[in-house]
Amino acid sequence: MKFIMDTTVKGSRFPSTEIFHELRARWQKKYSGNNSRFAEFCGVQPQRTSNYCNGSGKNNPPLWMIMMVAASVDAKIEIRPDAVEILDA
Repeated sequence: MKFIMDTTVKGSRFPSTEIFHELRARWQKKYSGNNSRFAEFCGVQPQRTSNYCNGSGKNNPPLWMIMMVAASVDAKIEIRPDAVEILDA
């Protein structure tokens, strides 16, 4: 899945919420898990993972958590000047 972003524009937002949402869906499919099991895997409360996926609240998912989930679903995150992409490893 590819997320387009223009890093040449000051204040560009890294699509961490969208990436986390996609990775959670992949994790739940691979492990047949619900949000509670996913939150346990991430080491946070279920409400926190929901907030990370929906963009609600003031916090974005931390990069370490994004990378941990990506590794667990055999994916890698490729960051380029014009886009961020989730690739199968």
